[in-house]
Amino acid sequence: MINVTRSHLPSREKLEAYINQLYDTAYLTNFGPLEQQLTSALEQYLNINHLVLMANGTLALMLLMRGLGLKGEIITTSYTFPATAAAIRWSGLEPKFADINLADWTIDPNKVEDLITPQTSAILATHVYGNPCNIEALATLGEQYKLPVLYDGAHGFGIQYGEQSLLGMGMGTAVSFHATKLFHTVEGGGVIVGDPDLAARLKRLINFGIAGPEQVADVGINAKMSELHAAVGLANLQEIDDCIRLRKSHLQYYQQRLDHSGIKWQQWCMNASTNGAYAPVNLSSEHSLLNVKQQLEAKNIFPRRYFYPSLDVLPCHGAPNNTPNAQQVAATTLCLPLYAELTQNQLDLICETVLSSI
Repeated sequence: MINVTRSHLPSREKLEAYINQLYDTAYLTNFGPLEQQLTSALEQYLNINHLVLMANGTLALMLLMRGLGLKGEIITTSYTFPATAAAIRWSGLEPKFADINLADWTIDPNKVEDLITPQTSAILATHVYGNPCNIEALATLGEQYKLPVLYDGAHGFGIQYGEQSLLGMGMGTAVSFHATKLFHTVEGGGVIVGDPDLAARLKRLINFGIAGPEQVADVGINAKMSELHAAVGLANLQEIDDCIRLRKSHLQYYQQRLDHSGIKWQQWCMNASTNGAYAPVNLSSEHSLLNVKQQLEAKNIFPRRYFYPSLDVLPCHGAPNNTPNAQQVAATTLCLPLYAELTQNQLDLICETVLSSI
């Protein structure tokens, strides 16, 4: 069986070294030494400041909005994972869906501006499959309308935007370290912010609002990362460069083999590096997509329609917005299997099946 992804497991020796530290300290949670070590290691690896690790990426989104005290409406994209919009609603806010660009599949700043009202409190944009949004245009909108620009960077691990980390853009970026991600801690996530005071507030919020042994400063929640999850992250971080190298190689092979087949690829930002996190292919029609998917599954190969359907058509989000581009891309995009451990024979089988099914 070839699934769309496979969680990377670090070597037992590397993981056991951190587990031994855990047994030595008997420290399991509450900002333990491994959690602190992972925070510092990730800040250094990603070239970022003020990372606050959390229990998962959905809580990271919610706590970023909570930390900023947002109210009213959030403009976001409907071509994203359900957690993006769900986090908005769980925070007592209303998502307003702006359409995407057909070329790069990220939120269209012009459509964002069309939705800004006095009730708008922030823009929350997703780096789709790790492809950066139009950061400059969104920053200009944020300045013009005095709105914080936030990012869902769940797919952006390790990507450089110019000379900076993509994850350091905007007022804050939420990240996911779920087991399906390029880098994972089994379950986990975090928020990267530029403001140290906001980072300090987030650390209180994820620990019940506690500011000291006998002081509670905020209405908080329990969203801390455990030492066990941090141990997995530290071990995985030692192997992440090889994982990224192999995944990028596999993705390049897909692109070479499927070139001139009629498949369209996401237009990648010229100012950004890549990380090989996903292999999304855009088919000529939904009928073609379903045929390719069926033929792959007949050979025990399981691709996935990651962002289908477009979130604005879901009944839980009310009446559909005017997002024809998002709905079109959602209906015709399929993610092929991509993970470091794929073999050459498996890659060839996937490519041959796709080419014979189009």
